[in-house]
Amino acid sequence: MIDPVEIAVVITTFNSERFIGEAIESVVRQTLQPAEIVVIDNGSTDSTESMVATRNIPFYVQTDGHVGRSRNLGLQVTKSPLIKYLDGDDLLSPSALQDLWDGLSSQNGHYAYGKNTNFVDESYTVAKAKEIAHTETPVASGITLNSLMHRSVFETYGLPEEDNHSWNRWFVEATEKGMRSVLVEAVVGRRRIHDSNISHQEDAKTELFNLIAAKLQRKRLADEA
Repeated sequence: MIDPVEIAVVITTFNSERFIGEAIESVVRQTLQPAEIVVIDNGSTDSTESMVATRNIPFYVQTDGHVGRSRNLGLQVTKSPLIKYLDGDDLLSPSALQDLWDGLSSQNGHYAYGKNTNFVDESYTVAKAKEIAHTETPVASGITLNSLMHRSVFETYGLPEEDNHSWNRWFVEATEKGMRSVLVEAVVGRRRIHDSNISHQEDAKTELFNLIAAKLQRKRLADEA
């Protein structure tokens, strides 16, 4: 048991000047306050850094990799035993940290994840955008937005790779190796759909397809064994 609860929130950014203020506000207004908040930037060329500076929040820059590297750097520069990642264009629900901690601690888990809803930013002008984004349906998944984890999971199961799409691979592999994940029946995040989402890029869709196909293949081989 961790008492008091010490959570580090690691916010990752890249040219996030339009959204970073709202993201930070969603963290500082949590009903359970984090012990640490840091921002890890992937080489922004806009005013992201100056906007973060007005909040007196530690700001680190790395330009050698993608968001996976930024998350791993966030792990290095924080010390709290619990880690919460947040992309700089997304938002936490007001009681996200409390809900996730309650689920994690009550079930003795390594990793807790809840649900998120999607909302469409005004920059996203695709026809029928709200229908495409499924804005009315909460989605339960182990993406970083929805998750809180013990720092020790990275010591046990290794760090995710440093590309943009490594988290889902890491989550599947760690779960298959025995990581105890807990589903929290609460909406803990709001995922912004906008004109430059990484997850809307073609390589992200290919990565997700390959991940699902590989998991199904492993299950088939296990069933045949």
